[in-house]
Amino acid sequence: MERCERFRDNPLLNELLAQLRAALEPVQRGLRDAWPDLERPAVFIVGVPRSGTTLALQILAASGAFAYPSNFLTRLAFAPYVGALLQKMIFDPSCDYHGDFADLRSAVNFESDLGKSSGALATNEFQHFFRNHLPGGGETDHLDAAALARVDIQGIRSGLASLEAALGLPLATKAVLLQFNIAHFAEQLPRTIFLHVSREPQAVMRSLLRARLRYYGRRDAWYSLRPGEHAWLKGLDVFQQIAGQVYFTERAVTEGLASLPPGRGLKLDYARICREPEGLLREVADCYARQGFPLAGGWSAPPPFAAREPGLLADEEERQLAEAYRRFQDGWRG
Repeated sequence: MERCERFRDNPLLNELLAQLRAALEPVQRGLRDAWPDLERPAVFIVGVPRSGTTLALQILAASGAFAYPSNFLTRLAFAPYVGALLQKMIFDPSCDYHGDFADLRSAVNFESDLGKSSGALATNEFQHFFRNHLPGGGETDHLDAAALARVDIQGIRSGLASLEAALGLPLATKAVLLQFNIAHFAEQLPRTIFLHVSREPQAVMRSLLRARLRYYGRRDAWYSLRPGEHAWLKGLDVFQQIAGQVYFTERAVTEGLASLPPGRGLKLDYARICREPEGLLREVADCYARQGFPLAGGWSAPPPFAAREPGLLADEEERQLAEAYRRFQDGWRG
C-alpha cells in the first residue's frame, strides 16, 4: 500500500538497522537470564487509535517518574538494553560533564503527527519491540489461541525488564498490539497495569477518516489497528469500516479491563486527561500503591491542555459515521 511521502520507509536506515540487528540481537537474547522479569509494574497504555494514547504516554514520560520508549530507543528495539545504555551515555547530562554531546540535547515534548513524535527523546509507540516477539511480526492484531501460543512472552518480559534495569525507573509504554488479548497478556505479564484511554466515538471516527487521507492519500485504505472482526469489516464501505473499527476495538479493550483484578486496570477519558494531567498521574500512582509499589516522590505534571477536537466533516459524512456506529451498538454484523 503506497504511503504519503511523510510516512515512507527509508531504505538506507532499514539497511543500517538490519546490520545492527544482526550484531546486537544475540546480545539481548543472552541477557534473558539476567533480567527474567520486571521488578516493578509497567504501565501499558491501550485504546482505540486517535483516542489520546500518545498524550497519556507523553504526560507519564514528562513526569520524571517513568522510563519510556523514545525515538532513539525504538531504533534499537531488537536490543533494548544496549539501546537504553547508549541513550543514557549520549543524552543524560550527568554522563556528559565535559559537554561533548551538548549539541544533542533532547526532551519529551507534547507534539505528534498521527502518533509519531519528533525528537530523539520524544515518546515512541514502540511497536517494533512488540512485533519482534509476536507471530508473523504482529501482522494480525487480534491473536487466536494458536497464535498466542507462539508469542515469545519471555522475550517481551525480559526485554522490558532490561529497559527498567538500564533506565532505573518503572516503565510506561503504549501496548496497543496486545490490547485485543488483555486477559492473556495480563496473566503472562503479571507486573503490568493497563491504562485505557477512551474518547467520544464520533471524534475518533472523524480523526480516523482524516488519518487515512494523511497516511495513504486515500480514504479507502485501512489505517492502524485491526480488531478480530477486521476480516469482514474490510468488505464494508468506508464509514462502516471506521465505525466497526472503533466499536469493536473499544469493546475488546473494555472487556479486557473488566477481566483484571482491582488495581491492574484504569480507564480515563481523553477530555479529562487534557483537563487534569495531574489527575492521570495521581490515579496511576494509586494503582502502583495498590500493587505494593509506591512511586518515588518528586514527579510533576504539566499544565492542562486544550483538547484537540477534529473539525466537523460534511453533514452527510457525519451522519453516515454516526448511523454506522449506532448499528454496531444495536448488534449489527453486516
